[in-house]
Amino acid sequence: KDDFAEPVTGKLILADTPLVDLTKATSFLTAYPHGCLEQTLSTAWPFLVLPDAISEIDPLLVDSNAVKLKTGAALARIQAMQLYDGSFAKWPGDGTPYNWGSVYAAHFLVEARKAGVDYPEEMLKSSVNWLKQFLASIPGSSDYRYRVTDDFTTKAYAAYVLALNGEKPLGWLHYLKENRNDMWPSGRIWLAGTYALVEGRADALRELGNWSGNETLATEALYETLDSNVRNTAQLLSIWSEVEPKAIETTKLVQLLLDLGKKNLWYSTQENAAAAMALGRYLVKTGYEKSELQGVLTDQGRDGGGDGKKILSFRSGGEREKHSVEISGLSASPTIRATGTGSGYYSWNVTGTPLSAPAPESRGLTVECAWADAEGNLLPLDQPIAQGTKITVALSLTPSVSIGDVAVSYLLPAGLEIENPRLKGGEEQETPGVRYDVRDDRLLLFIDRLSRKTDYRFQVRAVTRGGFVVPPLAAEGMYNPGVRFVGPTRENITIE
Repeated sequence: KDDFAEPVTGKLILADTPLVDLTKATSFLTAYPHGCLEQTLSTAWPFLVLPDAISEIDPLLVDSNAVKLKTGAALARIQAMQLYDGSFAKWPGDGTPYNWGSVYAAHFLVEARKAGVDYPEEMLKSSVNWLKQFLASIPGSSDYRYRVTDDFTTKAYAAYVLALNGEKPLGWLHYLKENRNDMWPSGRIWLAGTYALVEGRADALRELGNWSGNETLATEALYETLDSNVRNTAQLLSIWSEVEPKAIETTKLVQLLLDLGKKNLWYSTQENAAAAMALGRYLVKTGYEKSELQGVLTDQGRDGGGDGKKILSFRSGGEREKHSVEISGLSASPTIRATGTGSGYYSWNVTGTPLSAPAPESRGLTVECAWADAEGNLLPLDQPIAQGTKITVALSLTPSVSIGDVAVSYLLPAGLEIENPRLKGGEEQETPGVRYDVRDDRLLLFIDRLSRKTDYRFQVRAVTRGGFVVPPLAAEGMYNPGVRFVGPTRENITIE
């Protein structure tokens, strides 16, 4: 807590199950700031489909109003992304089908229907019709060498969603099985899962062999199908929980997924949503042994005096007094004392504003930034800038390897505003595969695929006199934890 400015809060979650780690995933999804098709679905999915499981761990995360709001917002947003043929685009306003995301959306709708969540029936109907058309399609022509692998992987997923919807795509299973060597690991999991659902037994899952959660994945597997060891482990656990929830393989997958979480490998929205879904489904299908515990959280305070101040008390199955605790005056070692029978589990998270800027970092990507005036002359930040000056900001992104789904966050100094490029005299840069999102305090760039040096320009205007901090520039691979850039802290600027 000494690393944060006051006030600093801590959230303590107490539960009867080790699945208390669900709170890490659900908290991440609740706060996630972006919203492509996958992210919109992932941030809503666990709350919509498994609210009972999540609320049992953390009642403050889920209530009926929250579920309705998330349902309405997610469904309205993805409905705006559905195209005429039932497929879905990656972003609102796009006209190109996103095959893997379209199957993911259909999966979401099928699960929502099974959970009794209200949804537009026509949206699901047209989505399922598209799945059947997609299974009969051939891969598009391109120079991308893994297009066939992506295609077969996504088609295996489509077959799984159809089976989950109560259909039996028997005509496609043999064809897909013949081509399973041309699939990413997720495709082979979905194919085995389809057989397991159709046959009503786990034989096909056992044929996969022991899953280590440590498959070697080509970088390209992160592009279209968003493969990752965490997501694939979670998906395999979800399927096992549907078919044979009390099998020894299921128990091993639960522990493996929890271990991956403890190593901070639940990275993306896809991974956190899949983990929450899998663990929540396992909890619903198997239940767990209830504990009979009572306890109290106490603390000596920073001065160390007294017998220990009571912070909160708890008992198994009872109402918690509170979850969030002000920790500004706490010592470094609050104490939980428990009595009774059974096992208890806790999660303790601290939230606050850091006292210092993040350390510069460059992994797989570098980003350079320059400011220029209307004549193209570079503007030194250590010299005052006249109020009203229009500034062109030039970003240059250079990847060390080809990267999919890059997000760039350019936070503005408080004295600047982004110029609307659509106004008269503005300059709007059209860059294929790059989507921009202008907000009050920042510009966000989303790049589908970054394989070579890419430049992007936009304009800001100095509007407020004073001295202002220039926040560091940041970029990340949204589905690749090995890609991250944080720029150095720059000089403060003065507008006069």
